[in-house]
Amino acid sequence: MSNSQSVWKSTRNMLLVVNFTSEEELRQFREALKALGLNIHVCQILAVVPLKKEMVLLREVTSVVYCSVQEINLFGKLKNQNATKLLADHFDMITIVGDLNKKIAKVVNRVSHNIVVGVNSNVDYLTINLTTKSTSPEQILNFVKQTLEKIN
Repeated sequence: MSNSQSVWKSTRNMLLVVNFTSEEELRQFREALKALGLNIHVCQILAVVPLKKEMVLLREVTSVVYCSVQEINLFGKLKNQNATKLLADHFDMITIVGDLNKKIAKVVNRVSHNIVVGVNSNVDYLTINLTTKSTSPEQILNFVKQTLEKIN
């Protein structure tokens, strides 16, 4: 028997990248991370907002950083200080839920990481790409956990 840990058990901190649809959905993602036993203080959510002006209206939430494609300049440099600081960290796992804009995908790809997991994603640099019909944040993250627990 092998005593190596599963990919999930070796994950201490995670960057979860999602397209922003509502503050309620972000809250559900935060609660799902907690329910999975991950420390919400070391797991971060990057919420991709369609328009920069929409970000001004959103309230700050602990462990959530908002970012917009409009904040990426012609050379691919991100002008959002909060997102730049977040993306300078190292993450054991990056989980991308859904399709990402190509500019955002390039920025996320520069983040130091061990593994990148996509769920119903179009990103081409994924280590693992999972497909599910689930739409609720809790079901999606549970599916990721259950799949990664099987991989050593």
